[in-house]
Amino acid sequence: MKNSNLTEEQAAVVDAVRSGAERVVVQAYAGSGKTFTLVRAADAAVSGGKRVLYLVFNRAMRMEAEEKFRRAGLSSVDVLTAHKLAWDRTPSAVRERVVNYPYQLYPALWRLVPLTERCPGLAGALVAGLVRFSHSADRDPSAGHIPLGQRAVLARCGVDLEEAGSILKRLWRCFLSPRSGLPLLHDFYLKALHLRGVRLPYDLILYDEAQDANAPMRELVLSQPAQTVFVGDAYQSLYAWRGAVNALAEVRGLRLYLSRTFRFGPEAAGWANRVLALLGERVPLRPALGLATRVRLGSRPAGGRVAVLARSNAEALLALRELYALGYRRVRFLRDWRFLRLVEDVVALSQGRSDIASPALRVLTWGELLRGVGRNPGAYGELATLVRLVAREPRPAFLVRELRRAMRVKLSEADAVVATVHQAKGLEWDRVWVRGRFRLVDEHGSPVSSELMLLYVAFTRARQELFLPLELEAELRALEGAPVSSRAA
Repeated sequence: MKNSNLTEEQAAVVDAVRSGAERVVVQAYAGSGKTFTLVRAADAAVSGGKRVLYLVFNRAMRMEAEEKFRRAGLSSVDVLTAHKLAWDRTPSAVRERVVNYPYQLYPALWRLVPLTERCPGLAGALVAGLVRFSHSADRDPSAGHIPLGQRAVLARCGVDLEEAGSILKRLWRCFLSPRSGLPLLHDFYLKALHLRGVRLPYDLILYDEAQDANAPMRELVLSQPAQTVFVGDAYQSLYAWRGAVNALAEVRGLRLYLSRTFRFGPEAAGWANRVLALLGERVPLRPALGLATRVRLGSRPAGGRVAVLARSNAEALLALRELYALGYRRVRFLRDWRFLRLVEDVVALSQGRSDIASPALRVLTWGELLRGVGRNPGAYGELATLVRLVAREPRPAFLVRELRRAMRVKLSEADAVVATVHQAKGLEWDRVWVRGRFRLVDEHGSPVSSELMLLYVAFTRARQELFLPLELEAELRALEGAPVSSRAA
């Protein structure tokens, strides 16, 4: 397949793959035809007799990519998530012990390290250390993996750093032992694959969404004697809090850009470029040719189909209720049924009921869950957010009914969609209404790069109309007027 219908930048990526460039790093702005380009690159490789792996971020992206490769006649390309690749290489005896939340490891620690049951907070600190180790490229766990904010508990419990490091090493061996029977987290078996190493049967590895790469998988890919292409948007790196690393910044290789978006016009591109400049980017995002995306500052849609993007889950639920009040009837809340079942379980637990589906929640009381989330929210993942929502909700049963109603609506029939900005990554709509307060500066007055990246994602979702909060203009102007040294790097 020749480079017809490719832009000059897209053709450069395909040519780099065809020529056998050992390592390629591609910064691809929002809506720049990244997947289209990678499909063409994979086609060039397959035509040359190469075996190709396409690594994606999550299951939804995997299913979408599989369909695109199938339509392109490239069914031989393997499409996997990092965890799926590791899962397929993990013994079944280990798979059977996987749990979803760090707090589910605490009972095992109470048996393995008796002091953890007597000293509140120690189990949380040790598990947090194991989680951070599993997210790192390091070969052994140490006390340095325990988050700074949780190290004070070590002193309170009479555990010095050297002893803490020894405990973490012993715990890691116990959790990964095929004969232990102990629960372990998904990131643990991925880390185990990184530590033991594996030769993957591919000549070309296309690593998509590389700005949110898992450090162990990044290192595993780099260790392969294969041609590698890391592709993503450095300014959509939203999961650093979960251990993700921006491989686009850390991997050395031939650096290329996909800077032309095909999604939105000059007005929306101007807002996106303001954020990119604040983040230190010097190559501007170029708008789509022939598109006019209008930005409506300080106004909201007057009817018509719209997607509402909220800063948080709590704000998304407020937006859902506001849309109902505005007369929208077919509103889709952009989560799957597992999210609803988890909300139902949290509500049931808060009401003292026994009809709880999740085994992880059946063993807790509402008071225990509230205290656990209060002490160490990171150990509970998204569950911590839902616990806070339900605790503040005056009518929890009504919340469940609203969510159930909103999730029964088919996307194709919805007159409005509600999602958080995190969930909107990779998606686009004709009209987007951005809601919620973004925390663009911290308590010291310094820009918060993670919040600016959220804004960038929100600014780049709309094809025709983008509705923005009025206060964003003043907040961005204040940041643009700040000294260069204080801006986000």
